[in-house]
Amino acid sequence: MRFAQAPPLPAFEATVRPSPDHVRALEAALVAARAGEERFRGLVESIQAIPYIANWDEPGTILYISPQVETLLGYPPEQWYEGEDPWAPNIHPDDRERVLAEAKRTFEAEEEFQAEYRIVAADGRVVWIAERETHVRDADGEPCFSHGVMFDITRLKTAEERLMAAEAALREERDLARRYFDVARTLLLVLDADGRVRQLNHHGHELLGHPAGALVGRDWFDVAHPDETRAIVRATFMRAIDAPPSASDDGMSEWIVMTAAGERRTISWRHTPLRGPDGAATGVLASGEDITDRLKAEAEIRRLAYHDALTGLPNRTRFDAELRAAVGADEAIGLLYLDLDDFKVVNDRLGHTVGDELLRAVAERLAGVEGAGMLGRHGGDEFLVLLRGLPADRAAATCAARAVADTVTARLGEPFEIAGRSLRVRASVGVAVSPHDAADADGLLRHADAAMYRAKGRSSPLVRGR
Repeated sequence: MRFAQAPPLPAFEATVRPSPDHVRALEAALVAARAGEERFRGLVESIQAIPYIANWDEPGTILYISPQVETLLGYPPEQWYEGEDPWAPNIHPDDRERVLAEAKRTFEAEEEFQAEYRIVAADGRVVWIAERETHVRDADGEPCFSHGVMFDITRLKTAEERLMAAEAALREERDLARRYFDVARTLLLVLDADGRVRQLNHHGHELLGHPAGALVGRDWFDVAHPDETRAIVRATFMRAIDAPPSASDDGMSEWIVMTAAGERRTISWRHTPLRGPDGAATGVLASGEDITDRLKAEAEIRRLAYHDALTGLPNRTRFDAELRAAVGADEAIGLLYLDLDDFKVVNDRLGHTVGDELLRAVAERLAGVEGAGMLGRHGGDEFLVLLRGLPADRAAATCAARAVADTVTARLGEPFEIAGRSLRVRASVGVAVSPHDAADADGLLRHADAAMYRAKGRSSPLVRGR
């Protein structure tokens, strides 16, 4: 079938108008979306946590943070948006370095950040925080922002600490019970309410230098405590007797006791009141451990750890710690690096015994130099002198340090009488001043060492004697 060509139609314009039903549908969808957003925001802002969104930059610039941050930490949201947020400055000092280092590391590695740390709230409270932050990436896989959440875990941490303390107390009681069985080396003492000895085991009598049973019925404080502490110990005992019963009846203390021969021994006591049916204290049960030798050994270990065994001067470890503290104190300091020229000749010609005596004599003479600060033995025949409180001006500080170095050189140039010999020594001294020559301890030590070697090149041989 063929169709006839249709006649041309006149041109027209039309405007499509949405039906009322279409408009109502769009409005309903918009209302629903807003309601969903409000419900989501209400949910986020009602939990006991602090959700946040941060920009992908090293400072982690906050784009959004829940109002809960003010409830939990006391810092309003506006404070996190304006300038630097209060997060980093208020991390607890004991945790700050660790947390900031982990934040930097995870940012550079584009890894998830997780940490537990303490933060100081606006009112000064210390709040334990568990934080987890993840990254949101774009279509190319590049991070574009982060979202995270901070939880207040203070109660959990407090519970953990209490549990650990309880476990430690349980272990202590268990160990104490085991020690009670080993009465051979433990003092077991029972005093009545007047402080008289009701019982004292054999080891207690032996330690104090009295025959077994000789102290029973005697006043404990009169026979066992020196004059200078007797009144204090007696008063402490009477307060424990007069105190009402409590959960903290058990106690520990350390007191010096006097033996029959006049020797002083330090005893570590653990004691508890003995109470009658009415709760009144009838005496005290105490177990004591003689820790005198242990305290002496610990003191000697501490001394040897930080002092040179030959000269008694601070060793390299102790001196290095003092030097670093001085450099960090923001003041002008000086360092003298001293080396005895050709000291090996002394050991080779006269023997190591003479060499050791000479080193001790050098240390004593250095200690007597006016203006010399802390002395240290760096090792071998090398000594260090730390000068503090120098003038801030570089020229004046250097001049003051060199004046001390000249005095040291002159004093060491005087004869030493060692093992019946008169010995003369020469010393090369290097001088360095901080912060002018170096701003850190290691750099200052290198600078002084190099200066010493330059001085050594200008020195003549060391020892002459008869």
